[in-house]
Amino acid sequence: MTQKEFTLKNEFKNVGKLKHFEDLDSPEEEHFGVKWKINIQQNGEHLAMYLYTNFNENQQVYADFTMTTFSKNKEKTHSVSLSNVYEGGEPPLLNWGLPSFMIWKTMEKEYLNRGNLEVEFMLK
Repeated sequence: MTQKEFTLKNEFKNVGKLKHFEDLDSPEEEHFGVKWKINIQQNGEHLAMYLYTNFNENQQVYADFTMTTFSKNKEKTHSVSLSNVYEGGEPPLLNWGLPSFMIWKTMEKEYLNRGNLEVEFMLK
């Protein structure tokens, strides 16, 4: 088995204007023949963050990933690391992530930069 690595980055615009259960997607990127995108969501009192992909039913990937947001002055980060298995099949878009990645008020106060939020997913 070969280990592969890549990083997805996106600066989401107007994040502070999201209402409960509204979400934003990054543009899709292709890595190793598979399309990936980041999704963020206003989930009550939390910022939810997910990684989406779509595999065919014969594909399976074991992955370690780290989700990170960067403060507006870049002096600190908020990161969470997880491991999971993506397996192809239904539904066509699969996701990993956390519905409570960060407290929404903390994100607004310390991480939004003029309404924008910088997000990164590093995958192995």
